[in-house]
Amino acid sequence: MNDPLDDRYTALEKQLSDIRGENEILIERAEDILLLGLVTEAISQQVEPEEIMATVLERISILKDVPYCSLVKIVGNTVTLTQEYTVLREEPPRAAAFEISAFVLDELQQGATLVPDSELAGIWASMGFSSEDVNPRSAMLVPFITTYHDRAALFLADPLRRPAVLAALLPLLEQVTRAATARIENASLFSELEELTDSLNRIVRERTTALTQANEDLQLAATFFECAREGIIITSPDTTILSVNRSFCAITGYTKEEILGQTPKILASGRHDEEFYRDMWAAIEKVGGWRGEIWNRRKSGEVYPEMLSITALRDDNGELTHYVGMFCEADDPESSEDQ
Repeated sequence: MNDPLDDRYTALEKQLSDIRGENEILIERAEDILLLGLVTEAISQQVEPEEIMATVLERISILKDVPYCSLVKIVGNTVTLTQEYTVLREEPPRAAAFEISAFVLDELQQGATLVPDSELAGIWASMGFSSEDVNPRSAMLVPFITTYHDRAALFLADPLRRPAVLAALLPLLEQVTRAATARIENASLFSELEELTDSLNRIVRERTTALTQANEDLQLAATFFECAREGIIITSPDTTILSVNRSFCAITGYTKEEILGQTPKILASGRHDEEFYRDMWAAIEKVGGWRGEIWNRRKSGEVYPEMLSITALRDDNGELTHYVGMFCEADDPESSEDQ
């Protein structure tokens, strides 16, 4: 016959055991939440991929008590520990590379994978540890692919945990990995945006400077155009008058309103034959300009001599865009002869 006190004691002991188990689960969940919170908070303050990755590894190693934690690069079947992304709370390895089987590579293509027991000893030996060293009881690879980390993975090794216990960390590690990769990609986009912004600002500054200089050049040219002592006339390729300056108006007697839209023929004196003009335009076509003395007529009808230079302007493609004429009154040769 069972003693009621013994039954009561057994029941209380089981209840206490259940409570302890629930407490352990709650503590573990709290640690997981803490880890995620600390990782998220820590990496949110980092902008460089290296700083983000180092922060993640440090938090995993410390808060989940993983003695060997590193970001590794995978080329073929060779796995290389990156020294700047390695957190080792035990004796560091004397070598930084080891090989994994095709089976592990295939498994890694699908997601995180535990390293088989048959490969652990070889990996440990490749890392420079002797048989007298504490060999890891389990190891796991978790893919970690970002813009900066092509064919990379987290490598976790533990000399105490059984593989199943290490594998139990995977859901948490995947959350941490997602947070880290998202932050790295965001940091990458932010960095690219900053570079693009700097580039655009530089282009804007350069163009603003160029436009300012161009405006100053145009203002200078406009000032020269209006204030020049010589008469200046600008025509289209078909010789329609587009613009004249004040000196042109003063010399010829025509106002701008009267002369714009006309052709230079309005100034013809009648003293030159067709051959003279034909030779002048042939020279302009051949060498791009002409200079000489010519007789022209003012609005009043007075005929006067002038020194005239005509220049043909062309664009970058060699297409004619304008003719520019500059002239000033010359001494009247007939008056000189009379004297």
